[in-house]
This record gives sequence, structure tokens and C-alpha cells, in this order.
Amino acid sequence: MAKLVAMLKQQPEILRAVPLDAEHVGMYAKNCWSVLVAIVDMAQSSSEANRIIQGAIIQPMGIVEHNALAQLLIDRVASISAETLFRYLNAVEASCRTQKSEPAQIHTVRLASKVFNHALDANSALAETMSIELSSFCLSYTRVKDATDLYRRILAAHNADLTV
Repeated sequence: MAKLVAMLKQQPEILRAVPLDAEHVGMYAKNCWSVLVAIVDMAQSSSEANRIIQGAIIQPMGIVEHNALAQLLIDRVASISAETLFRYLNAVEASCRTQKSEPAQIHTVRLASKVFNHALDANSALAETMSIELSSFCLSYTRVKDATDLYRRILAAHNADLTV
């Protein structure tokens, strides 16, 4: 994989021949994550990068897939669209519904809360855009401190908007 990633970086024109439809992106995400990250890094625009990332968001996600996806989102948080974050939130909720182990579910919620806190740091307007969906998510997992902290942050942003 490392050789393939290096080749893509040295010869970016090769990327034009790489299929980037949802089916192929899902396959890259499942089988060769480092290649997917290189493809995202070489995307021509943030909208193209978001489209590729959206194709990599699977439902439900396992812990390993979620860890990798969360890192990808955090590393590019300034250019991640609300649509991508909505898709990510839906995948997180689907993952939580299917996880039988409470520690796995807590890990998923904590990691998602971290991603959304980073997203709100980069773009505070997301607190308004995603307030209902994020609040619902946070209220579903009140036993997880990270989710309650995120909920408080969304409420504070909403109350600040009301006083302006």
C-alpha cells in the first residue's frame, strides 16, 4: 500500500484513472485506507474531498473503521461540509444501535463527540445548522460525559444566538 500511495503522490495524474464512485470508495475504505486518505488529500476541491469522504462512511461502522474515519475528519475539519457531518452522525447512530457492548458504544459516542467538538471549533455556525440532530444524539447518551459536554456547548451557542 505504501508504494501505491507514494506512486499516487509522485504521479497525481494517475488519480484521473481511479474510479471514485461510491462503490469503489467504499471498497478503498474497507481494504486500503491509506490509499483512500491519499486520494482525499489529492482531491481537486473540498467538495470533491467531501464527496469521497461521504462514500467512505459506512453504516454501521466497526470500532477500527470509526477510529480511522474520525481521524480523517478531524485532520480535515476546516473543510468538512455539514452534509458530510450529517452523514457521519447517521453512521454513528446506526453503529451505536447495533453495538452490543456498552464499552464499544461509549467509545463510539466519545469519539463522535470529539469529532463534533473539533468541527464546532473550526466552524461555530455548525452549532446552529446541526443543533437539533446533535442535541438528539447527545440526549440519547447522557450517561457519556463527552456527549453531555457537547450538548451543553450546543445549548450555550444557541442561547448566545438568542441574546444577540
